[in-house]
Amino acid sequence: MFAKKELLTAELNDFKKEKDYLDDLSLELELIDEDELINYKIGETFVKLKQTEVLKRLEKDNSKIDNNVETLESEITTIDNKLSLLKTQLYAKFGTAINLER
Repeated sequence: MFAKKELLTAELNDFKKEKDYLDDLSLELELIDEDELINYKIGETFVKLKQTEVLKRLEKDNSKIDNNVETLESEITTIDNKLSLLKTQLYAKFGTAINLER
């Protein structure tokens, strides 16, 4: 269970970095002229889109990342609660003869 939490935490950090990147990109794109064409990567291909279209797509990508972050945080909280309960039960049974802290 602890290994799963570490994997989820790493994935969560990756999503947060991606969100920061998209936020920075959105701010930079707002400074560009609305009619200017911008390369936007879709899959393995780059297409030229107007600034407004790119901003709409970035908003959609941002909301997907927000949903993923929310889901991962919920899963991590659930795992933390289970681990806390297990620690309590094990300490109650074994007392100081067991050390579960990292």
